[in-house]
Amino acid sequence: MVTTVKAPDELIERFINHYVNLGVSKMYIFLDAPMDQDIYNKIDDDRVVFFLCDDNFWKDREHFHPLRYKKGERPDYVEYRQYHNLLHASSICETEWLLNVDIDELLFPLSNIEDELSYVPDNVFSVLVRPLEAVYLNKEPESLINTFDTRYFKSRRKIDYDFWNGIYPDEGLKHKSGFFGHVTGKSFIRTSEDIFRPSCHLPVPMNESFAHGFVMNSMFILHFEAMTRPLFVQKMINRAGKVYNTPFLDEASKIRTKYLTDRYAESGEESLHDAYLKMHVFDEDKMSKCLETGFVVNIDDREFANKNVTNTHGDIMAYSVREDMVKAVDEAALDNANFIPIRITANYNSSECFISFIQNGKASFVCSDRDGVPRKSKGNFAQVFGLKKDKNGLVAIKFDFKNDEKRNPQFLSANRSGSVAFSKEVANDWERFSV
Repeated sequence: MVTTVKAPDELIERFINHYVNLGVSKMYIFLDAPMDQDIYNKIDDDRVVFFLCDDNFWKDREHFHPLRYKKGERPDYVEYRQYHNLLHASSICETEWLLNVDIDELLFPLSNIEDELSYVPDNVFSVLVRPLEAVYLNKEPESLINTFDTRYFKSRRKIDYDFWNGIYPDEGLKHKSGFFGHVTGKSFIRTSEDIFRPSCHLPVPMNESFAHGFVMNSMFILHFEAMTRPLFVQKMINRAGKVYNTPFLDEASKIRTKYLTDRYAESGEESLHDAYLKMHVFDEDKMSKCLETGFVVNIDDREFANKNVTNTHGDIMAYSVREDMVKAVDEAALDNANFIPIRITANYNSSECFISFIQNGKASFVCSDRDGVPRKSKGNFAQVFGLKKDKNGLVAIKFDFKNDEKRNPQFLSANRSGSVAFSKEVANDWERFSV
């Protein structure tokens, strides 16, 4: 795990403890303002490696070829410093996977992390962990450490700007279907592969044969975007004074930041306190409405994740060991060891996916034969299929039949008999699945 951080020592210590408890092999912590931090003198753990990013650090640093700033100088943009630190950590990391996160982001796995990473096919460079964004019930956190006590998080599993406009009627509080922080997520990357374009969210591999950015549905990033009210207020004041150089903010964040900094200039600090409460603290009625509609989840309720893949008629998609094919079966059939539920893993923009199932603690991948029947692949490489996601979150999966000039692309279809095949040129009811 790698992070670039400028934060109070108590926050860094809380962060370290969380990841150590998750079983991290090594943490690379780049202290972006080492003169203001003493945490490296307080932590005695071989798993935690600190880098003091002072002037000498930047003067002596190796300059990685994908970077876009002058060698030997500290980059003005915080994102460029993060890119460098990601590349540096990747160059010295001895584990297969490396996760890049911020100090306000805690990984929340629903199953064993090492097992889930072992299920990733060999031709996938990175897997993406989607964010959930913290909100608070009735009152704000009393302290910095209390920030992490909330169990309520906004989710973008469903996108509905109209719903969230009702929650946030102030047009200046520009959101991304409820989110104020990033919506992409953070990536585990393979350290054995070169990076063509670094990113805080979605690095691109040098090797173009690798797919990247496939979403892990078995874990989330808990993003405590606002932290405490005093920290939120100070962040807005810093942005008003251009203390931080963050040119890569998305458009919604730029509009909202300008709105808040303009209010600060006109009405003072009290306007920022008011904005914090409107954005991040929900009363009982508002929280209940968001929970009932699924736009906020309680992370103690595990029903919000890891559902079986079903068609629109309620049948579960499962691999039949005996027949070596994917079938549509009822839930009772899963009691039979012959049937194993499949997983559909989509990429970051829901344009591609691979299909897998877990058998005896090992991932197997599904490919299409020449007749369009989905069967078990022999190797540890996944066949990548096209994917289309509709406004209701249902997906249609397409196989291009590139090696058969006589066949047009076909969508995966599950018919009434339970047979499943890439056999339809148009995605209608029987060609849509809930994942």
